Amino acid sequence: MAPGGTLEVSVLVVNHGAARTLGFKVWDDRGFMSSYEPKEHFLNTGENVTLTATFIAPSANDSFAFSVVTFTANSGSAQNYLKIPLSIIPVTALETDEIPPVYRLREFYMPCRGNIQSEPVCRHHTWQMLFTAMDDKSAVTVKINTNPSGLTCTPDGGDMKNVICKYRSTCCNPSAEVLISDDDGNTSSFTMDYRIPKLVS
Repeated sequence: MAPGGTLEVSVLVVNHGAARTLGFKVWDDRGFMSSYEPKEHFLNTGENVTLTATFIAPSANDSFAFSVVTFTANSGSAQNYLKIPLSIIPVTALETDEIPPVYRLREFYMPCRGNIQSEPVCRHHTWQMLFTAMDDKSAVTVKINTNPSGLTCTPDGGDMKNVICKYRSTCCNPSAEVLISDDDGNTSSFTMDYRIPKLVS
């Protein structure tokens, strides 16, 4: 049930005993019920009646809410009951996130020029970048295709929807493709490539 929504719940009551008048009551733990019918009904042996209750969810509710509905049938000498869970799901939980996460490059240092990319010189020089990855709806995951051990990401203020990432690599690998994804499967990527094209002789 959505906030502000109305829900009707019906149960079938069957009399397996002697003919009698049954009294009915319906309630729930959170007070969402607005009405129910019938209040009582005469049933011969084997006859049945449908007991229907109407529930209204608070329109201001913006989080998940749960209640337990209790239906009772009382003949005076015996009583039977049925309990049913009732959930209120906020509209935001029903929305589908189709927007990919975004990134922002905050710092970039690339000294890998000329022969610095050649072995063994490249092993003694490093390049690095600092960037943020963000999503409005869910946690983000960041992966990199080269030198994964050079990547570290930290939630900004403990929020996994906004992470700060640092990447460092030697000039032997002056390129990186970064893949960013969120919990809903949306992805985005960017590439930093400063490799010097090799001449073909």
